[in-house]
Amino acid sequence: MTTIYILGAVAAPVAFVAIFFYTWRAGAKPLPEEAGHSPIYQELCGARFGVTRLSRPMVRWTLYKDFLVANCGFKRYLLRYENIDSVGGPKHFGKGGVGLPIRHSAPRLPSTFILLTDNHRKIAAVLREHGVHVDAE
Repeated sequence: MTTIYILGAVAAPVAFVAIFFYTWRAGAKPLPEEAGHSPIYQELCGARFGVTRLSRPMVRWTLYKDFLVANCGFKRYLLRYENIDSVGGPKHFGKGGVGLPIRHSAPRLPSTFILLTDNHRKIAAVLREHGVHVDAE
């Protein structure tokens, strides 16, 4: 009986660490749509998709010429700039960083789409350059 407790005490932390690293590494893998495109800006940070919140470094945000990609182990989203209605002003999420709420009309994406970053000014500038309306900082 003691052996079962010891195995459980060892297996649970090992499983947690394995899931953490799987999610982290899967977020770093590019989507097939990213092939042949050069990123303008890329950051490992956090995000909020619907009711799911992922802290850094679980999400890879990459901005390209025509679209942005939010990529993590369990969720992968590609959002074209023409589907972005507007980007809200920065909202502070404590240690999670600054959130940039993205309002969009893309089908099959969660309605709540918030980018958690430490570099919101750079991201807002890149989005503005590509014709996306960004609220005042």
